[in-house]
Amino acid sequence: MPDRQSLLTAMERVIFDPRLWAGLLFVAGLFYLDLPYLGDHALRQTGTATIARNFYELGLNPFYPSSNICGEVAPDYFATEFPFLQTLSVFFYYIFGEQYWIGRLINWTVSCLGLVYFALLVSKLMAGATADETARRTGLFAMLLVIGSITTTFMRKMMPDTFSLFLAIIGTYYLYAYLLDGRRRKLLIGGVLVALGVLSKIPALVVVTLLAVPFVDKAIDLRRKVWATGILSIAGLLTAGWYFAWMPHLQQISTCPALIYPVSLREGFEIFAFEMHEKSIRRFRDIAFCGSYPFWLFLVSLVITMIRREGKLLFGTLAYTALFMLFVFKTGKVFPTHNYYVIPFIPLMAFYCGKLLEEQLTSKWLVGQTVSFVVLSRSYCGSWQGAKTGVQP
Repeated sequence: MPDRQSLLTAMERVIFDPRLWAGLLFVAGLFYLDLPYLGDHALRQTGTATIARNFYELGLNPFYPSSNICGEVAPDYFATEFPFLQTLSVFFYYIFGEQYWIGRLINWTVSCLGLVYFALLVSKLMAGATADETARRTGLFAMLLVIGSITTTFMRKMMPDTFSLFLAIIGTYYLYAYLLDGRRRKLLIGGVLVALGVLSKIPALVVVTLLAVPFVDKAIDLRRKVWATGILSIAGLLTAGWYFAWMPHLQQISTCPALIYPVSLREGFEIFAFEMHEKSIRRFRDIAFCGSYPFWLFLVSLVITMIRREGKLLFGTLAYTALFMLFVFKTGKVFPTHNYYVIPFIPLMAFYCGKLLEEQLTSKWLVGQTVSFVVLSRSYCGSWQGAKTGVQP
């Protein structure tokens, strides 16, 4: 019969397994997925769903997405992100018919799976090839903080924002794993998923910059870095081809207004830093995690990392932040007025918060249970209450 210490060790292993909490979250979020697209972001959800419906009714051609939101009777071509989410939805429409829950379930499934891979990716960032218990706990805490953010709300919407982000996270994990063990299968999987994620929404590209951490590691074989660079270059070319060549072509043959209104970097900086400074800062401080405490934890953890001169992590952080701020500046007034545009930055904030919690907490087993319960309960109750009122998902 196992002794008390063995039982506690086994329980701790289960409690700190990210698959457990992601699985519970997945089951909890299955309620009310079949509600109509009402409440906040209804227009954004219906715009996404309309493309899928037109694929279903008029023929599936992902290169020519069409929409009915421009006021005309017949659908018109729509210059938008690559409609991978809508394409997947159509395959299920062929089986179940057009249903509200299909697109949401796809997004929810990919996102919950992506949460597990995010925890694993954080573990690798902390420990490298062999993640120890400390690194695993850091990954779990970071994942739970993502669950406690507004990310969870958008995981249940017919929108590509979290769908693209978590595809890129899963792909980045596999590319990181390839750099460590050299298995070409992981290189291929990572490259395909990163490409699909970034094509689905280009800000997901920021997650890929975390690969800067292993790229500056001299212990990793240079040939693997070259192969990873090559596969990322292919993904980059596909992304550039869609956003900077094909989307302008679709816009020329469409009567719909442009979906994206980029501004100059200078104008975007002035909007962010001066004209709409308070609203911009609130995206990070108050809205990302529905409260300011994680934001301050993020800053404290970042300062500690700088004091310790953890160069690899700081280099990855700098690349991540610089690319994200590039997107922020190019969106102009969109970022300060849309809460979900901060979502791509939340994984980085959650990583540093999880890192700080792991380093500072002493009674990890008890606190781990408490943090897990509080964060999951908070996220679930928010989704449940929203679903009952028709605002969510």
